[in-house]
Amino acid sequence: MAEEVEMSYSYVQLSSKHKPVHFDPVSANVNVFFDDANNQVFVVRSNGSGGIIVFEDNGSSHTYRIEDRGEISAVRLSPSRTILAVQRAPNALDFINFGEGKEGTPYCQTCKGKTTQISDFFWASDSEIIFVTDLGVEFYEVNADKKAVKCTKTISVGLVNWSLWHYDSKNLLISSGVYGNIIHPFHYNNGTLFKYAKFEIELAFYPTDPKLTLLRRDVIITNMYNQMYVVASKQDARSTQSAEIVLYKLFKDKPTAKSNILKLNTSGQFQVNIVDNLILVHHLQSKTTFLYDLKFASVSDQQVDIHQLPLVSPLPMKRSTYKHPFVPSFGVSQTPSVKTELYSSHWIAFQPDIIIDAIQGCMWKTEINLAAFPLMITDRYLWLYCLYSVNGAVSILIILGGWSKKFLSLKPNAVFNRKFTPIYHNVKG
Repeated sequence: MAEEVEMSYSYVQLSSKHKPVHFDPVSANVNVFFDDANNQVFVVRSNGSGGIIVFEDNGSSHTYRIEDRGEISAVRLSPSRTILAVQRAPNALDFINFGEGKEGTPYCQTCKGKTTQISDFFWASDSEIIFVTDLGVEFYEVNADKKAVKCTKTISVGLVNWSLWHYDSKNLLISSGVYGNIIHPFHYNNGTLFKYAKFEIELAFYPTDPKLTLLRRDVIITNMYNQMYVVASKQDARSTQSAEIVLYKLFKDKPTAKSNILKLNTSGQFQVNIVDNLILVHHLQSKTTFLYDLKFASVSDQQVDIHQLPLVSPLPMKRSTYKHPFVPSFGVSQTPSVKTELYSSHWIAFQPDIIIDAIQGCMWKTEINLAAFPLMITDRYLWLYCLYSVNGAVSILIILGGWSKKFLSLKPNAVFNRKFTPIYHNVKG
């Protein structure tokens, strides 16, 4: 009974609509990579000779087999799933074409500079790839038929710390500077990479002995309410001072500007997901999730909205149980059910809604449990406004039809009724 109560009050859950994706966990002969630009897990067995299995977030998979030519440090698949880009050397990528599942002869491309090394790389299209090096950006055209790679543009940004690529919007962020908080935005469009004005992300503290402080794991790039944002964690790891999440609006035609501050009112380790325009902050120490909506701020300081508290009280995720995908051992008649370890220290969140545990060998999607909203939000107008922004919210209005009609009739509100009554009647019939 206690578990049922906990379940009903959980407004965040793991892979209820989508089955979790299972893959080989990390071991002596298995390396696991994740392409956060395309939400793909790469399981590399024996440096590729045992197979490279690519798991998509929808549960499908593809298997590629390549010759073992040394340890693989990174791998990414072209959007059409026909070219593997594999990094073994610090300054070069190997490209392998696959037609009808057959491996082609590899062809290689090294960096332009003699001492330049590859920091990361991203497919911009099926025939274009971006090398982010330790000194800047190199843009290449890939001709699969001729097995040729040609550099078309190089851009220097100084010493590069890390980079992020958002495939849907084609935005690239590169970190530079001794603290890592100088951000260089780029945008890819129709074969061209455009560079925009750099900006600075505020830090909670600046070490007296300068060192890299803002790490790749502290920053995400995402789209909410049709606006691109750079989202950064702001926390002083040396103290128990409460952490913040700071958002910056990313523009093409004007400088990037700070827009929102989410007060977390605690410290510790956090993982962030974005689901249906809602910001989910998973706090690993308390094993709870904080929920924020940019449309609901406590106060506004000039052009910055400050969210003093989450939208609802922080609560644990709804626990999920799944069938173990592997063949049961002799004498076991059924595949055992496994309970997900929530808020594990092995969790890594990727955008917008992915959580991976490489030790457990599982990838989940975080989801909003709409049915829990009326139990958590006592302000019924606020509840319906929240649902209006969430995918699938119209159906919950119909499921809870008696409640929604009651809310609309109890306290007439012209703006509110004008917004929701047509939606309700249109869907209902």
